[in-house]
Amino acid sequence: PPETRLPGAVIGEVTRASPAQRVGLQVGDVVLEIGGWPTGSAAQTNQAIQAQNGKTSIPLRVARNNREFFVVVP
Repeated sequence: PPETRLPGAVIGEVTRASPAQRVGLQVGDVVLEIGGWPTGSAAQTNQAIQAQNGKTSIPLRVARNNREFFVVVP
């Protein structure tokens, strides 16, 4: 079945040896939530990122190939 466009932030690049790569994030993954905050628009994504200021680890809800999963980025 074709992939449904989910409301979230699409990952356009994953830096080699970065925390994102170490937890398995890939280009094309859709980040649905950052720390419980939705990422359905650019404004929501920015707000979610700002809300994480000072945290040592950030939980993400991510979608890939019509499946959702959680990762924690250190």
